[in-house]
Amino acid sequence: VKVLLDAQADVNRKDKSGYTALTRVAAVGYSDMVALLVHAGADVNAVAGDGTPVLMGPVATGQVEVVRMLLQAGARARKHRAALVAAARGPEIKKLLQAAR
Repeated sequence: VKVLLDAQADVNRKDKSGYTALTRVAAVGYSDMVALLVHAGADVNAVAGDGTPVLMGPVATGQVEVVRMLLQAGARARKHRAALVAAARGPEIKKLLQAAR
C-alpha cells in the first residue's frame, strides 16, 4: 500500500465490485494500512456499488480498533446505524456505533 501511495495512486479508486482499498483492508482488520490510507485522504464514508459503507466490513468482522479509527477519522454511522448495529460483532462495537454521529 505504501508503495502505491508513494506513486500517487488514487486512494479512492474502486474495484469492479465498487470497493475501495480502505473498504478491503478495514474489513480484515489491517489497522496499519487503514491508518496509511486515511492519512492519504481515503474516503472513510465511501459506499460500494451495492450500498455497503466502509464501516460494514470491520463492524461485521469484529475489528474494534479499525471501527474506532474510522469513526475518529469522521466515518458517519448514522445513515446506516440500524444495519451496522445488527451486523456488529460484540458489545464494544455496538457501543461505539450507538455513540457515533
